[in-house]
Amino acid sequence: MKRLAWCALCLGTLLAGCGPSPRDLREQGISEFQLGRRAEAKKLLQQCLDRTPADPRALFYMGRVEHAMGNYEMAMFYYQSCLDTDPSFDLARLWLDKAETAAGPEGKRMRFIP
Repeated sequence: MKRLAWCALCLGTLLAGCGPSPRDLREQGISEFQLGRRAEAKKLLQQCLDRTPADPRALFYMGRVEHAMGNYEMAMFYYQSCLDTDPSFDLARLWLDKAETAAGPEGKRMRFIP
């Protein structure tokens, strides 16, 4: 009986580590976004960010997804979070400017990264 319990515990531990890596989730999310499947991209990117919250590429593409869905405030949040983790991510700065413009008068007040 102890042997069976031990095997079950080992198997459970091994299976818990199975599944796609955060990098795989991020790359799948980016691919889904590029194919125009925003809802699936958002789901995959969120799973990646749940495991690695400071992934600048995942943050940037989550911003792109939100931007494409017309959620400019959330897009700005993700672009700014991306720049907070990697200030050299110039593409995030470009899209932050676009989201700020698209958000209208509220955009200026929401921006916290110059």
